[in-house]
Amino acid sequence: MFRIYAENKWRIVLVLGVIITMQLCLYVLFIKPIRDIAYTAGELYGEVLAFRSTISSNDLSSAETHMSSIKLRLEDLRVRLNKIRYVRHFPYLSGYYEDSQNLIQAGIIFSNSAEDFLVDFLPFAPVVGIGSGSETGTSDQKLQQLVTLAPQLLPTIDRSIDDLEKALPYLLNLHWELYPNTSEYPIRDTLHKVVDVSTVAQSYLSEARTFLKVFPSMFGEPSTKKYLVLFQNDKEIRPTGGFITSYTTLTIDSGKITIEDAKNIYEVSKSEGFLPAPDPIKQYLKVTAWHMRDTNFSPDFKTSMDTFDSYWRQLGLTKIDGIITLDTQFVAGLLKQLGPIEIADYDNDFSAYPNVPAECKQGGSTFTSDNVVCRLEYYAQRLTNEQTTRKAVIGDLMEKMFDQLMTAPSNKWYPLISEVLTELSQKHMLTYFKDQDVQDLGERLNWTGRIQDTSGDYLHINDANLAGLKSDMYLKRSVDQRLDIAADGSITKTVALTYENTGAFDGWLNATARNYVRVYVPKGSKLIDVSGGEAKTTTHDDLGKTVFDNFITVKPKSSTTITFTYQIPMKYSDDMDILIQKQPGIDRAYHSLDVNGQKQQFELLTDLRLNIKK
Repeated sequence: MFRIYAENKWRIVLVLGVIITMQLCLYVLFIKPIRDIAYTAGELYGEVLAFRSTISSNDLSSAETHMSSIKLRLEDLRVRLNKIRYVRHFPYLSGYYEDSQNLIQAGIIFSNSAEDFLVDFLPFAPVVGIGSGSETGTSDQKLQQLVTLAPQLLPTIDRSIDDLEKALPYLLNLHWELYPNTSEYPIRDTLHKVVDVSTVAQSYLSEARTFLKVFPSMFGEPSTKKYLVLFQNDKEIRPTGGFITSYTTLTIDSGKITIEDAKNIYEVSKSEGFLPAPDPIKQYLKVTAWHMRDTNFSPDFKTSMDTFDSYWRQLGLTKIDGIITLDTQFVAGLLKQLGPIEIADYDNDFSAYPNVPAECKQGGSTFTSDNVVCRLEYYAQRLTNEQTTRKAVIGDLMEKMFDQLMTAPSNKWYPLISEVLTELSQKHMLTYFKDQDVQDLGERLNWTGRIQDTSGDYLHINDANLAGLKSDMYLKRSVDQRLDIAADGSITKTVALTYENTGAFDGWLNATARNYVRVYVPKGSKLIDVSGGEAKTTTHDDLGKTVFDNFITVKPKSSTTITFTYQIPMKYSDDMDILIQKQPGIDRAYHSLDVNGQKQQFELLTDLRLNIKK
């Protein structure tokens, strides 16, 4: 019995020893390291919050101190994570460990870069109104100071971009799909956004360098720049975005921006026609002269603005360095961020017009993102004979918007910049510059409305409203593409364009839509059949593409479909794609793409490249 007791005793001791050893190992290998990691991560988070607070309050000296602490915490966190590096061999945990290392490495690069930038920028901060001892002044005054200082800051910013190039690859490889996602802790969504933003940032880095180099020149340093701002009415769609109704000029002298000369387009060019009018303008507008207001007839914005600029120069008007075009949707988007704008003397009672959208009747003399489109249409069309009122409304609105933009608080800057970038990508704002470096930059960013070259399939639908009032305010567009791929790889395409006029006839905004339609396809495509058009389809080459054109009308409360069938010059391959370019000014078009029965649907808001899979 004694032997049994002794044996059991040693077994108990052995079991207890194993349990204690396991607990010690668990504590040393897991619990303590994880506790230390959590503690250091908490300290890091606190420093990040403190840094953000000092940046918000423009306390750059304290921000520099907190950034140094962030860097130390990151280094400490990396050391602590290395103590559990064995987890990288576990299939489930390896992704998390790899992400932690990538995030820390990117964070260390960012913190080093930010610390260096703050050191270099600190002496200049007071001049642009940041930090202690900063000079007071309006936003436009700060812009002037920034433009003047930009050349001195370029080396510092250039180094920061170098650091960004080193850090982004670490963020692109995050395994965001591994993480949980709740309304309180949206970890997966946050990391996914980090990857998406890093992807976009990486594609723009080279353009960012170019922009920084041309930024002073664009903003009038050392020589004054003058830009023409054209308002294109997208509710009367034309090839580059809308009928040119009015303009204003921006003069920029070392960052100081002045808005002047807001005029109706008819005031500067009523009947001059320096070039013969294109046949569609003669046929459907019933005019023989090609007026300056109609020169935006090429779908390629630069080609159109070259023509517009030739008219501008022949009329002996002020020399300009570039042209920027805006439409009603750009104005509405900016008002969404700026808030309502009060403009005296524009308080027309819209209740007398039963067909005006309900939102147009709200606001009195206050212009909002909801009512601005129909308000602009009213003053552009209903007051045709009151030229002073027509020119003044867009000029007054732009001046008010500019004033509000220049006095916007810093917490509005990001949403405002984001809104402008969105409008540029969706072609509600287009740019044209005489400076070739700036123009080339705009083309690489796809902000210049160019018809692009591509080796694959291609489609661009371009409409011109010719004497159809403002019917595009009510027009819905859909495009159905079907690709039939034969055994030998040859491709026959059928493209059906459907236009639905959703508005009632009112005789001053909506009537029968009258659209001259051009379909741009790969050069060398062969037309097989057309149905639904009201004219004889012609085929010609333009801008490196083959073009099919026709003319359609769409009565109020009805729809019209025109269908083109053609064969494209290339044969199918596994890596084949299609570039679909959106027309400027069009809000959206509903698309479907059917490849041998495989169908996908999407809204076209900007240019889109899709892989073709059968």
